[in-house]
Amino acid sequence: MIRVFLSIAFGFSVTLSFGQKEKENNFYTFLQNQIKEAVIKKDSVIVIEETKACFGSTWKAVVKPESNYTTVTFYVDKAIGVINDTSTNIFQTIVDTSFSLQTKTLLDNLDSEIKYLRSNLVISYTTTEYLIRQGDTQRKFKLQKGQGLYYWLRFNKSWANYLAGQ
Repeated sequence: MIRVFLSIAFGFSVTLSFGQKEKENNFYTFLQNQIKEAVIKKDSVIVIEETKACFGSTWKAVVKPESNYTTVTFYVDKAIGVINDTSTNIFQTIVDTSFSLQTKTLLDNLDSEIKYLRSNLVISYTTTEYLIRQGDTQRKFKLQKGQGLYYWLRFNKSWANYLAGQ
């Protein structure tokens, strides 16, 4: 009986892991293609992360390719008060951080993330939704992931080497 249960649990976790990996691969590939298109059109890509947890949180990144460099600006909704005797928060959008990196480095590291994707199997009730918008194109992704938007876009060489297992 225990063997049957463990076999079913293992099969379920493997299926869930491969499904998550495919979703993540689609997410990174779409994001990479939108950034490439934004470079050509001299446009920006907006990525919104919304966590469906008890309090929820929203991050937004504006990815703006400019010549050889790309500027990434992160915005976060910060609770600044509560509406009259209710538990509904009033939010204000503030700039959390902003940085620039070479566009080629960003695209190469997104490519590295696609090739060496390591699915973080998360058994959690929290679903994170990502909306990628560039011009008239937009697409929504639902993932269960332990890392957020901030870590996905803030690529550097050491992060790329980690992803490549070096």
